[in-house]
Amino acid sequence: MNIPSNAHYISYLLRLWQESPQAGWRASVQSVQSKEIVHLVCLEDLIAFLWLQGELAEKARVPPATPIQP
Repeated sequence: MNIPSNAHYISYLLRLWQESPQAGWRASVQSVQSKEIVHLVCLEDLIAFLWLQGELAEKARVPPATPIQP
């Protein structure tokens, strides 16, 4: 995979596991950049976390709209 040098890039190490065959999946994501680890109790939380990270990254990248002067 070639990523352009000017691309905004976020990378995570994702771990998934079940504590028993009947248990739901748990997850942890570790930021490759900061080494911070977030533990999540279900796959729905994982999806919500990743979606939020994308939204926050997008807002940080896009400059706010310039107010229109009357």
